[in-house]
Amino acid sequence: MDRQKITGIVEDYYRSFIPAMQMGGPEAALGVSQRFDERMEQAASQMEPLDGAAFRQALDAERERLLQEYQTDPVGLKKRLGVALGIDGPATPVKSRSKRGRNIIVGALVVIVAVLFLAQQSHDAERKRLEAAAACNGSVTADQLEAAADNAAANSGESVSEARESAIVLACPAMAR
Repeated sequence: MDRQKITGIVEDYYRSFIPAMQMGGPEAALGVSQRFDERMEQAASQMEPLDGAAFRQALDAERERLLQEYQTDPVGLKKRLGVALGIDGPATPVKSRSKRGRNIIVGALVVIVAVLFLAQQSHDAERKRLEAAAACNGSVTADQLEAAADNAAANSGESVSEARESAIVLACPAMAR
């Protein structure tokens, strides 16, 4: 799997996602995300099964890496990607709670809520896969799979999402992506 190509694909996604969030709000950003997921799933489904699984895993890892970069330094990421700074850009100092100041605060909250919403959606989908893997396996619970995966991630340097996906596949090989 060509990591540079994957990085380019995900960075292009963020170049679309961030402006959609800035101009259209969480609903527009979610639409960009869903269209991206559909295109990537279609591309992966046209690959050999192992290549498709590696492609999906590489995409997930790169998206997680960029999300962490965004959460750590949104302005830096936007500058690196050449995206307008929008509401995360440096604000002009405001002496009072003017309408502009309130708008900046509200805008920042919208971004935070959207990021949390997308993270929650990802966690919910992951949890459903853990539950399905536990049901498929029959001898472990979703909580046990989750705890084992989290422990493995902490000890291996693997991302939590990658470790959970590995636990899902180990518990129920039929669920390999």
